[in-house]
Amino acid sequence: MTEVLVFFIIMSYPLPNQNKSMKNIIKKTLGATILSIFSLMSANAQTHDISLNLAPIAFSNYSGNYFFNLTDKTAVGGVIGYQNLEMTSTSSFSTTPLKYTYGGFYLAPEGRYYFNPSDANDGYFIGGYLKFRSMGTSGNALSGLDIDGTYKEYDSRNTGISLGLTSGRMFVTDFGLTISTWAGIGYYLYDKETFTNNFKPDPTFSLDTNLPSLDFRVGINVGYRIGM
Repeated sequence: MTEVLVFFIIMSYPLPNQNKSMKNIIKKTLGATILSIFSLMSANAQTHDISLNLAPIAFSNYSGNYFFNLTDKTAVGGVIGYQNLEMTSTSSFSTTPLKYTYGGFYLAPEGRYYFNPSDANDGYFIGGYLKFRSMGTSGNALSGLDIDGTYKEYDSRNTGISLGLTSGRMFVTDFGLTISTWAGIGYYLYDKETFTNNFKPDPTFSLDTNLPSLDFRVGINVGYRIGM
């Protein structure tokens, strides 16, 4: 029942400024991945790892990881996170710095393989992930020259899907405390930036504002293993 509810929530979530076909692709991919994870969880009672990533908290980036350990060497799960970072922007058209908030959410299903676990699902691992992110600005608008030479204030929204690899090490104590350090890199298969107020940046005066082609990730996770 839970997996059905999650699936319908994903399918009804309004993705910003995307064409209908891309919306369906994104929603079906996320829905199928999460349904698969729930199905595996219900099929076999194994251990579960729940943790928080401490590394990006300084950047107002909060994320939690969940992994279902299928066997002693394999696990499936992922991360869900939210960012709400206050930033300041300067403009040649104004002497007053513009303060705004950059934030949104991201979701990354992931599979892991542990090479030589000393007990089960510990030690060095490698993983593959598919990440969806939707981030943007809010509050006081950004500003710049439109392509027709008009000065405008606007907000921006980034939406992207990346595919990548992670690698790290998991430590597990006898009483269930888990500590993992890891890093990852991926490539954006799809990225899109849109603007409010019908803003179209003039390429002469603006940098390329699309999401970067590469997706960098890092983590120091502390959590607990359930079911030991």
